[in-house]
Amino acid sequence: MSISFLLLRTVNATVNVLTMKLNYSEPKIYTGGVDISTWSQLSKSEKEVALSKDWFVYFSFRSPESGKLEKQPFIKAGVNKLKSKRERHSFLKTMQRSLLQLLEYGFNGSSPKVVGLQNYA
Repeated sequence: MSISFLLLRTVNATVNVLTMKLNYSEPKIYTGGVDISTWSQLSKSEKEVALSKDWFVYFSFRSPESGKLEKQPFIKAGVNKLKSKRERHSFLKTMQRSLLQLLEYGFNGSSPKVVGLQNYA
């Protein structure tokens, strides 16, 4: 057998063993502990209680030191000033999609630079 064949076989075996882990978890929305798909079935008092609690987007990011996912601070961005479920959910869905796009572009939380974007700081 040729040396190049053995080298390629070894490289192929090594590459296929490695699994890539995402450096982040998918951003999720917290809606005051209520499943908003059942919003119409809730009583008025249950809706008021849910709207009185904080709503936010949350996610985890992999720490470069430990290699484990660490929960990041909750992102509220003034959403709790909005009074209706529709306004809050719409705002948070937009934030969730934007955050996911930033994470996919390489945002890592500890560095101000994002791969592919200019730094305006």
